[in-house]
Amino acid sequence: MGFDAIWISPVVENIANVKFLFKLLTIFFIHMFELLIGYHGYWAQDFYTLNSYFGDEDTFSQLASAIHERGMYLMIDVVANHVGNPPITTTMTCPMCNIEDWNDQSQVEQCRLSGLPDLNQSVSYVNSSLCDWVSEYVVGKWKADGLRIDTVSEVHPDPFWTDFARAAGVYAVGEVDNGDPTYVGPYQNYLPGVLNYPMFYSIRNAFGAQQSISSNLLSMAAANQQDFKDWTLLGTFVDNHDNDRFLCDYPDAVSVHNSKELLAGNCSVNDQSKQDCGYVGITESQCTTQSCCWQEVNPNPNNYPWCYYPLGQSSSYRQYENALNFVLTYVGIPIIYYGTEQAFHGCQDPNNREPLWPSSYDTTATLYQFLQVVITARKTMQIWSYNSWNVVYSANNALAYTRGSQFLVLLTNVGDDGSTLSLSFNPQLSSGKYCNVFWPSQDCFTYSSGSVAFSLLSGETKIYIPSDKISDWSVNYYKH
Repeated sequence: MGFDAIWISPVVENIANVKFLFKLLTIFFIHMFELLIGYHGYWAQDFYTLNSYFGDEDTFSQLASAIHERGMYLMIDVVANHVGNPPITTTMTCPMCNIEDWNDQSQVEQCRLSGLPDLNQSVSYVNSSLCDWVSEYVVGKWKADGLRIDTVSEVHPDPFWTDFARAAGVYAVGEVDNGDPTYVGPYQNYLPGVLNYPMFYSIRNAFGAQQSISSNLLSMAAANQQDFKDWTLLGTFVDNHDNDRFLCDYPDAVSVHNSKELLAGNCSVNDQSKQDCGYVGITESQCTTQSCCWQEVNPNPNNYPWCYYPLGQSSSYRQYENALNFVLTYVGIPIIYYGTEQAFHGCQDPNNREPLWPSSYDTTATLYQFLQVVITARKTMQIWSYNSWNVVYSANNALAYTRGSQFLVLLTNVGDDGSTLSLSFNPQLSSGKYCNVFWPSQDCFTYSSGSVAFSLLSGETKIYIPSDKISDWSVNYYKH
């Protein structure tokens, strides 16, 4: 798909002894189901041994080598805030209290997350042991090129996170789950990067809930520059393992039939082939009832939209595509959660941590192809080399911006059933011919100066780059 790095779960040994878990159930009154999923990586038992559920030393070494041989980076998730039960020793952990009030920072830092023993980093041995571990094992032995750090806000940042980041010596992005940029921003004084949770909530509001793009994205972009040390090192995302997936919260397009070829122009008046007309998975009687493609030659898309778009791509899919395009083309380091390309729609944990293999790794899936095109366009134009984010058009339902002088992005939140948007603005690009990477055979314009007219049909999103930069990686994803 074109990704540069892979972020994997914590790899250390976790709770695995079921008999011991039943004892814990009796002692701590903790829900048994939660205990039985400790293998996920966040309830450490032994920091120096790999999780046997994930493999052994040899298989992990093979994974790291395979990633590096492909010129990719390996990011390992690490937890330095807490461990699994039982605690190592009570002198190394914080008091026996649970976090009840997330607005009380002293409670957040000193008490326990869901009853898990909370390490006391103010103890010099704890501090030095964690720093030695991340340096000698995670980076040294296990060959991590970067870190995702769990529960950063639950540890007093100074001096521990400064010490921890220095010991690691690699890029680290910390999790601070809060929508307030003035709360999240200061943590970048101690770590190279933090997950851009404030923008995460703004993206969900703008594209999922269809709130104003201008008031959500533009105001948060300004806050990203004002409240953070370096917005280019923030991790931008719209899905992850700690939150309901986008398609759970906005479920209009959960049932999706993916197909490669759905172009109505391939259908003739006498052609009643459901495959050619794009009706994979729908019966002929349903197709006839809905006035299928063969009833007209090149039917009007306003009257026969199902002849033109992949089945199941309703408003949430279009909104999701716009959200993903924003994540991949905004300033920062974009992060795509596995399963997004297969339209996973899990809700609360563990449903948002679905196994990937039942999807059969479908490379023809609609969102797989969409992401592949955006990522390739991003890499072709190397937009990360431009720290600027130049907004050239904004409204409640649309946004356009450039990255550099040859990369133009158009977004909308109206969804698949929204009206066609007609926009006119000066894209402020270098002179030349530009084509839409999602429809390069037809959607092009030549720019020298002044305003250009654009249209967004049925909630589509667009990326324009110089026509001579487009190759066979670009596909007619949107067919009008």
